[in-house]
Amino acid sequence: MVVNLTERRMRNFIWGYVEDKKKMHRLCWKKLAAPKEKEGLGLRRIVDIDLASKCNLACDFLLSKDRIWVAWFERCYLKQASFWNMVPKVTSSSIWKSIIVIRGIMKGNCKYKIRNGQNIEVFIDPWYEGQFLGDSFSHRLLRYLNSNKMSCLSEFIVNNQWDDERMLNTNQEVMQLENTWWGRYFEMER
Repeated sequence: MVVNLTERRMRNFIWGYVEDKKKMHRLCWKKLAAPKEKEGLGLRRIVDIDLASKCNLACDFLLSKDRIWVAWFERCYLKQASFWNMVPKVTSSSIWKSIIVIRGIMKGNCKYKIRNGQNIEVFIDPWYEGQFLGDSFSHRLLRYLNSNKMSCLSEFIVNNQWDDERMLNTNQEVMQLENTWWGRYFEMER
């Protein structure tokens, strides 16, 4: 991997490694890469820079729908699937795979600004305290809710306020579905 090779060369330069001869390491790499305030040299680890750049790409993907590369990745790889639960193919590009790997880090550390709710899917996006609301439902029940215009968060917002009646009706509808034979059919899919 390029990142590990680059970091190894940085370490070898600082420690004076020459071909077959290793010198004594007086400080560990973590200490050298620590900030100056913590008595390190303030060197930045390439692994951390790589992780930050991948997180930046994933954020751009989620937030910048008007960019050409985002539209291309959505068309090629998502195809109506959710970013948060799609599985990359073996043939997917290395950049796409690295963005998908970052999802786990982002899920617990991202905060959603709801605004008008048009870009947030109620049951698929981790908009509520980093949780997927759809995790407790079967895939068939989610498909039913999505087909009945219950997928976009904007459906539950009226005049910049939560539509309590719509939320209550949806909650009752989901509970009724789960208690019917049809709801048990949905559950059998799990």
